[in-house]
Amino acid sequence: MQKILFCADFMPILYFVILLEFFILKFVKKTDIRFQNTLTNLNFGFGYFMFKVSLGGLILISYEYLFKHFSILNIRFSWYNLIFIFFVYDFLFYLAHRVSHEVNFLWAMHSPHHQSEDFNLSVAARSAWFHGSFIFIVFMLAAIIGFEPKLFFSVVAINVLVVFIAHTSVFQNYPGFLNKILVTPKYHSVHHACNPQYINKNHGSCFIIWDKMFGTFADIDEKPVFGVTEAYQSWDPVNAHIQPYTDLIRITRNTQKWQEKIKLWFAFPGYIPESYNGPEIIAHTIDAKTHEKFEPKISRNWTIYVTIQFSIMMVFVSIFLEKYREIDDVYKWLFIGFYLISSIILSKIQEGKTNVLSFEVLRIAIFLFCVIYQFQIL
Repeated sequence: MQKILFCADFMPILYFVILLEFFILKFVKKTDIRFQNTLTNLNFGFGYFMFKVSLGGLILISYEYLFKHFSILNIRFSWYNLIFIFFVYDFLFYLAHRVSHEVNFLWAMHSPHHQSEDFNLSVAARSAWFHGSFIFIVFMLAAIIGFEPKLFFSVVAINVLVVFIAHTSVFQNYPGFLNKILVTPKYHSVHHACNPQYINKNHGSCFIIWDKMFGTFADIDEKPVFGVTEAYQSWDPVNAHIQPYTDLIRITRNTQKWQEKIKLWFAFPGYIPESYNGPEIIAHTIDAKTHEKFEPKISRNWTIYVTIQFSIMMVFVSIFLEKYREIDDVYKWLFIGFYLISSIILSKIQEGKTNVLSFEVLRIAIFLFCVIYQFQIL
């Protein structure tokens, strides 16, 4: 069950499908999909899968324990229960997803998923690393209610697949009447857009009916500009998760009243306390006609080099996920630490910052030493 839910076995297949979509969009449909952005999204996914599988065992053990000892009900697996719980879960997902866009500290957690300025399947891999803590709370509530683990995690797995498909740009709509009830790629592209009329719209994962019922639905009336209003100008996945919180901390420190300091973290994103006394904060409004995407130029050779390094990283991350239970805890965290450092260095090379090349030489040396030591090549 853990491998199914946390994608230990399916990550290579997932990435193959993402790359297949890239080639279709680039060479068949002739879209402006960008390779560096796609590569960055895949790099985000490496970290997400590692953090998720690290937390996955705790989630499953805690879920089974709470279900066995503290569940209020005892809802077992059956096809009618699966269908019913799928609807219930989808509605709860809508609420949780909407809240993650409307509460500052939760938006800081979720926003890395929305920083991509393209929209395609690779964005589905660009999941926020810290979301596991929020998911943990939701899952434990489900265990206490009394959903059998097999039932609940089957629903979650189906939901994850539907959400993944909704990120594609190969097609926009589903056949016939399905467009009226399901979250199509077109509707979900609205959710990822930062045009003023699209912000905080289309929060549903499978069914669009929740958005239509609660006033958060929007259809496309202008070309979507993807990303966040204050564009994240970097390929670095580590800083992408840190910066939203450092921004909140900076505003908190420059706010004079304690009540407003606390309110800031729970307020709607964009809230500026009245007693704020720091550098001017300028509200950004996206203009679809003039917006320029973050696209630092690097040579073809460096592009090939970074691609090879990320490919090697994907192989070793896949091995890490597959052998996770057999790896000593110390080595687990050393590997995760090495991944984080590698991500920072390679992302800076992607941005054309050659001042990190000495660190890259050291990183390669450490990597080769570890490979030689582990496999006793010499």
